Amino acid sequence: MEPTVILIKRLRLMVNDPIPANGTGSPLFTDEDLRVMFYEHESIFSLASEIWTIKAGLIQGDIQSYSAGNEKYDLTSMKDRYTHALAMARLYDDKAEAEKDPGEPDTSLILKFRTPDVM
Repeated sequence: MEPTVILIKRLRLMVNDPIPANGTGSPLFTDEDLRVMFYEHESIFSLASEIWTIKAGLIQGDIQSYSAGNEKYDLTSMKDRYTHALAMARLYDDKAEAEKDPGEPDTSLILKFRTPDVM
């Protein structure tokens, strides 16, 4: 698949890998990384599935909760983040498969019946 600027922006939205506006951080993948990966995939959905799988493998354990004085903060658990990443990978993998084989086209048929005259 040929990468374009619009496709790369769309992919970044799909995989939650934005480029920070204020320049204080960096995305997980550079635009060049994404361009190379685009050539390896037939659709943007299969690429998004692979990226979510990569992100699932990169999840590391963090502090799950902490408190400061009377305030207590609970963060998302590692298991929940891992499950979410794999669910997103499955979602985009299913979309890629549906794109390959759209199956039966949606068709409809309208029938008109006339009731018989009885007695």
